[in-house]
Amino acid sequence: MTAVIKNWVCWVSCVLFLGLLGPLEVSALQCVPANPDNDNPKPSTGVSVCEGGGPLLDQPLSAMTVSYPSNGSFTVTKEFQIRSCGRFGCARPAYFNVRSAGVTLKNATSEIPLTVSIEQTAFKKSVDFPASTACNSDNCDFRGAGTGRLSFRCEECLDFTLTIGANLNDLIKEGTLTQSGEHSGTLTFTIDQAPSTAGINAGDAGVEWPVKLDIELVIPELIQISGLENMPLDSTSRRGTRTFCVFALGTDKFKLRPDSSHGLVSSQRQEGKDFQLSNGEELIRYTMTLSDRNNKTTTITDSRWYSGWTPSKSFNCNDYIDENMTVTIQADPGGSDGMYSDTMTLYVEPD
Repeated sequence: MTAVIKNWVCWVSCVLFLGLLGPLEVSALQCVPANPDNDNPKPSTGVSVCEGGGPLLDQPLSAMTVSYPSNGSFTVTKEFQIRSCGRFGCARPAYFNVRSAGVTLKNATSEIPLTVSIEQTAFKKSVDFPASTACNSDNCDFRGAGTGRLSFRCEECLDFTLTIGANLNDLIKEGTLTQSGEHSGTLTFTIDQAPSTAGINAGDAGVEWPVKLDIELVIPELIQISGLENMPLDSTSRRGTRTFCVFALGTDKFKLRPDSSHGLVSSQRQEGKDFQLSNGEELIRYTMTLSDRNNKTTTITDSRWYSGWTPSKSFNCNDYIDENMTVTIQADPGGSDGMYSDTMTLYVEPD
């Protein structure tokens, strides 16, 4: 996007601004006349965006790649600068708003709506997206900064910060985030100047300048086991049954490995029975049977990985109304009277 209003070309140098808005340590865009015969495709206007020490002209901000957060929630920031002044010599500041519909990261079937806000750092003024209010006067959200003198100099660049975030756990629960893999989108916001520079009615501003930022987030395969509770065994049948939930995102199968706190080490195993209930020094062996909603049923006798289980696609199995896994414990006969117990830990991974 190129806006031709006045033939000046900008680059960056560091100065201390002592002008209209008071002392601010910022970077300034120095301007020199552009030769109208050199076919320069990007002359300056009353609005520019800078990042990393130079003006972007009509290029986007540098792309953001967000790492998947271990706790499922993230907030990241992007720092850059905006200059906003009148078109005639950049001598006077022009107030402005920033308009944007926000952004949602997507892949083929899944969405991640992001929370986005923009803040003018020096003045602690922030606006949340979506924002749609146009700037029609000096009473706008953000300030520009002119040099305070009529000369062929651009005004100071003022620092801004974009803050972008999402709670992925909530989006999974809501059924919005439904797939693993790359999710991407482009945040577009428009810098919308007041019609005139501050304090006058000269019609020397009124520029609208769009800015883009590409964002990418890769969601890995995720899996969660929940709903397991203590299981009493019937004293006569020595049997007990419980349901629980295994939810997965990005995989259609998972594997499971059990671990008994009183289980036998490999040198003690007999007939593959690793699991034991304990009452002091007295031990009773037991087996475990697992089944899923696809009618896969397996008798589990040792601490190895068992593959081919089908997870639920509903987080927490629709609040545990529709749990997809059933575990049955069967203890062997024998043993003296008393209380026997074991702690069984189940590990799950994408298969």
